[in-house]
Amino acid sequence: MNFIKKSLTFILMAAAVAACKDFEELESNPNRPTEVPASLLLNGTLNDLFEDSWTDGQRQNQYWCCNYNYYGTNEYWASATLSYMMLKNIQKMEDEALRVGAPEVNPYTAVGKYLRAVFYTRMTQRVGDVPLSEAVQGLENPAPGYDTQKDVYVQVLNWLDEANNELASLIAASDNSLAGDIYFDNDLVKWQKATNTFKIRVLLSLSKKTGDAQLNVAQRFTEILANPAKFPVMTSLADNMEYRFNGTSNLYTTNPGSRGFDKGRYNMAETIIKTLTDLKDPRVYLFANPAEKKISTGMDPKDFNAYVGAPSGESLDDMTFKAGNGEYSFANQKRYYTTFIGPEPTIQLGYPELCFNIAEGLNRGWTSGSAEEWYDKGVVASMKFFGLEDGVTVEI
Repeated sequence: MNFIKKSLTFILMAAAVAACKDFEELESNPNRPTEVPASLLLNGTLNDLFEDSWTDGQRQNQYWCCNYNYYGTNEYWASATLSYMMLKNIQKMEDEALRVGAPEVNPYTAVGKYLRAVFYTRMTQRVGDVPLSEAVQGLENPAPGYDTQKDVYVQVLNWLDEANNELASLIAASDNSLAGDIYFDNDLVKWQKATNTFKIRVLLSLSKKTGDAQLNVAQRFTEILANPAKFPVMTSLADNMEYRFNGTSNLYTTNPGSRGFDKGRYNMAETIIKTLTDLKDPRVYLFANPAEKKISTGMDPKDFNAYVGAPSGESLDDMTFKAGNGEYSFANQKRYYTTFIGPEPTIQLGYPELCFNIAEGLNRGWTSGSAEEWYDKGVVASMKFFGLEDGVTVEI
């Protein structure tokens, strides 16, 4: 009994002592870091920036179709994923760079502005108006107001201009303090090219707003092409922003481990296959296998007619039957399912797209130049990215 009394007395005394302590002191976890290197925050944010090529977007863009109802259909739907946690990390990255003595303009602030522009562009394209000017303030403003989509775009373009100017000054000063960069190995010259290349992508997305004086779409486009020294853009595949899989901690999405799960559940879509075969485009040999039924009749695997895609709107029952019957092409099994690092890196922002965007702007008459020339550059660059050049034999 005395033991019980003593135990209760000890517990009550401990509770009383704890009650006297400040709550924030009790809440503090000495094992949890409160300071993180800016390079580590950059590294994490750049991984969050990654957009995979093997997603539901493959079906929505009609590159392939799901023929297995249990795991999905070919209906058009998408989630409105927002990026405020990434924006919070960008702010923390910039704060940490300043905390350890970096000047007000440093590589992390410059790259941070590019990253903000990308994340806000993605968000406003998904949902329209979003919180921006009052966002990421935590408990100081738990209910931020919404900025109009136009105001978001104005701010995005301003950020990209500021990032370009800051990167130019840092490059001139030979600043090499950036670390943690998985895309360009801390090369600020390539970051500046990416900034202006992305700006052209944004301007093309605003092609129906050329009459808006604040957005100034055509004039900004012209300014970039007319002054490459001030607004450098990507000039070759070497400038691509590419996400590379290492085969251990991050695996290529389609790999030997996923082959048994989705090999037969996704067949190629007619939209891409017919476009490629009609144009006699050799990339079809890389992207897809010939339909088994065509080969079984003796058709040459190099015959473009051997490649068949399914209409995305086809009845799922019909598609399932035809796919199982060998009437449709599937994704190239050897190319996409035999390695954990993938056949090539995944382009996040690249030179081929830039060429097509410039061609589009020129075709719209935004400035003088040959749209055909830039279009041809884009085709050649895309072919080269996939290893298709004069004299190269494609294995089937």
